[in-house]
Amino acid sequence: MYRILVCIPLLLLALPRPLASQENAPWSIWQTPSTRNFAVIQQQAEAWFANNPRGKHSGYKQWKRWEYATQRRLLPNGEIANCAALNWKAYQKSAHRPADQRGQVYGGTWDQLAPLDGYVGTSGNPGLGRVNVIAFHPSDPNTVFAGTPAGGLWKTSNAGVDWIPLTDGIPSIGVSGIVVHPTSPNTIYILTGDGDGAHTPSIGVLKTTDGGLNWANTGLTWDVTELNRGYKLVMHPDNPQILLVACNDGLLRTTDGGTVWDTVFAGNFYDIEFKPDNPTVVYAARNDRFYRSDNSGATWTEYDSGLPTGESRIAIAVTPDNPDYVYYLAGPGGPTGSFKGLYRSVDSGETWAVRTTTPNILDGSVAGDASCASGCDQATYDLAIAIDPDDAEEVITGGINLWRDENGGGTLLQLVAHWIIGYAPQFVHGDIHELVFQDNNTLWCGSDGGIFRSTDDGVTWQDMSSVGSNGLLATQFYRIAGVPGNANLMIGGTQDNGTNKWTGGSTIWHFAGADGMDCMIDHSNWDVLYLSTQNGGLRKSTDGGLTHNPIKPGNSNGGWVTPMVMDPINPQRIYAGFRDTVWRSDNGGSSWTPTVTTITLATIQSLAIAPSDPDRIYAAKSNNIYRSDSIGVGWTEITATLPVAGMAVNITRIAVDDGNPDEVWVTLSGYTAGQKVYYSDNAGLSWTNVSGSLPNVPVNCIAYDSVQTNDNAIYVGTDIGVFYRDAALGDWVPFRNGLPVVPIRDLEIHASAQKLRAGTFGRGIWESDLYDACPNYWFLTNGTLTGSGVQGHRYYQAAIDIVSGRDLYGGIATNVIYQAANSVILTEGFQAHAGIQLFEARTGPCGGGVPPEGLQVLVDLAVPPGIGLQPVSVTKNE
Repeated sequence: MYRILVCIPLLLLALPRPLASQENAPWSIWQTPSTRNFAVIQQQAEAWFANNPRGKHSGYKQWKRWEYATQRRLLPNGEIANCAALNWKAYQKSAHRPADQRGQVYGGTWDQLAPLDGYVGTSGNPGLGRVNVIAFHPSDPNTVFAGTPAGGLWKTSNAGVDWIPLTDGIPSIGVSGIVVHPTSPNTIYILTGDGDGAHTPSIGVLKTTDGGLNWANTGLTWDVTELNRGYKLVMHPDNPQILLVACNDGLLRTTDGGTVWDTVFAGNFYDIEFKPDNPTVVYAARNDRFYRSDNSGATWTEYDSGLPTGESRIAIAVTPDNPDYVYYLAGPGGPTGSFKGLYRSVDSGETWAVRTTTPNILDGSVAGDASCASGCDQATYDLAIAIDPDDAEEVITGGINLWRDENGGGTLLQLVAHWIIGYAPQFVHGDIHELVFQDNNTLWCGSDGGIFRSTDDGVTWQDMSSVGSNGLLATQFYRIAGVPGNANLMIGGTQDNGTNKWTGGSTIWHFAGADGMDCMIDHSNWDVLYLSTQNGGLRKSTDGGLTHNPIKPGNSNGGWVTPMVMDPINPQRIYAGFRDTVWRSDNGGSSWTPTVTTITLATIQSLAIAPSDPDRIYAAKSNNIYRSDSIGVGWTEITATLPVAGMAVNITRIAVDDGNPDEVWVTLSGYTAGQKVYYSDNAGLSWTNVSGSLPNVPVNCIAYDSVQTNDNAIYVGTDIGVFYRDAALGDWVPFRNGLPVVPIRDLEIHASAQKLRAGTFGRGIWESDLYDACPNYWFLTNGTLTGSGVQGHRYYQAAIDIVSGRDLYGGIATNVIYQAANSVILTEGFQAHAGIQLFEARTGPCGGGVPPEGLQVLVDLAVPPGIGLQPVSVTKNE
């Protein structure tokens, strides 16, 4: 047996820092909460929005996103926690099982299904996923890095034509800061988490010294009790040992390359910049304050002469063309507040003068003159500014749209790109999180829809997310839906990038905007599509997506993701779960009837129809579940023996046996250990806990596998991947070979194709063969999408042979095991790099766990990790 053991740092425990005070409601209610009690935060936010605007750009959408995600990731006592740190620990624990369990096979043959290289269509505001931050290689202009909120770190080596992921082996990773060492560019630091949207909390700063192949913790490592959001990471240009982080917990500084970090200033900081000609001078901005340091960030002094007050967020920018210039872009001061203005200092921040306060370059209109009656304060979610490196008067700003000025902001800024196609000279997806010059002419933009580039100082733009064959595939799917009669037809709802349709090619077709949610395809007429936007905006298309119209029942409101289901026999009968009840339509949504309201008022979160008895419907809200035996005419609560009363969990999804309407499963959210999946064989009269060895992470979705010969075959999607169980196994096995470690929001089985599809929140749609306890062969090569090898925990077993020519990278603490009954052959191209904690190639029977001593061969290969292995065959020793 050939074994590589490499130790890497574990998560370091850190003392919790005090939460920042609430500074600018409503954002601070959930961004910097005064309590960890989720119910209290929820009450505070809803009370605010009950008396303030809830329209576009008011912050209400961002609140509902946060509420939806956080409510499903609570501690047993109902408090919020750092779910990224919890997922990390659970992933490590599930990988490092005791010796007698280490041989557990990892099922799955996952490959990305859609999108593969981009999108088509011109509806509204298409895109592939949000980009938070962009950074550059110091000497190779073709190498660019991009950080996404849930899909990790990405790299292009051909100036944005193709992209590869670098962190697929790290669980639930978001990236909000990137710095590359100026003289050793293989050394890269990333500030983890999603600062702007809080989809993934930060676990601190990670570091790689081999260009992103393997990652390790730095000394800035936040634990489960620390609710930190990171916004900016910078490196001293002359002393790479000095790094600074701007986050909601203050300004943090290291002087030894990341080993030790100190809090040098408390507060909620959004931005930080070094003075171009003198990096001992550093500028930093809170929500409404500006500070300067004259000793490389060790101490700080506030400067406010000429500046406004009460703004919600500040973005700052500098330029080497005039190093004394500092620009200060001030976001609005409240949900109906006006644009605070663009200010400039010509003396390194000591004094300030206003450049302009009009138009309102932060609203979404073409002229910057939209009424703020419905709310205009989105600045806390996205705000950006960049100054041309060789022209200190050339300014470009980003809020919802892109605006440009060649007079230092002193004249009327010009709209250069709008968030909706056709509303301006050109389209750039709305909500600008990053603007950064790569050189004197090349400017990059990170938005809710991907990454854009200008080569003429921001005058014209090109979408670089999907130029080549490998796009920046960071799409965040909420729901996916297929149709039994066509394995090459799916639709899916995504965050920020609407509803999309896949027809078997390498692209997806964007045909509806907003946030896309639950969706369905008519199984008798594939041109009939049902889709939805946030909070119950149901719509229907009868021409395959070319047009679509609202079919929402009455004035009902739904949850952030409003569930809908279709009768498996009669596609005209559909159901939708809203805040007041389950609604039924018998004519495809033309009219609706509320079902009998024995379900107490609350938001319906999950619906399921029994395939073998369409009269049987199950519905769940919070941690209560109900059953109707007659198309919603009468409901019976069946929660009594489901032991979830008083628990901080939600019933996330429901699955019903294809052949028996009485067999039903429910999945649970939250971090209550051992409370993940329950099963009933009598229509909910009693429930059995089948959580077994599932890791203590939220379970988001479930799919029943009618193809398997083993009884009760089900898959569940969690925050750290997919797991499989059937009655013969009696417990769960990981089903994630080849799957990035991202949250799985939806699962669907295409029975005739014998494929399992997964809608991930951050890495698009993936597909695997269904569970096979023991395939005859594995032929493993590098994936065409990853391009940089394979990361993450993997365990392959075969009844005959395994042949692998793969590059194996570490992610963090990666185990890779090959076990075959006959032989394991490592062919040319195989490498096990230093980040691999454990690599084993061994012989043994399928399902046998760690094989007996008589069936394994020890192979002594004196090759250092990372150098590569010569082709070698490991053959069964008779």
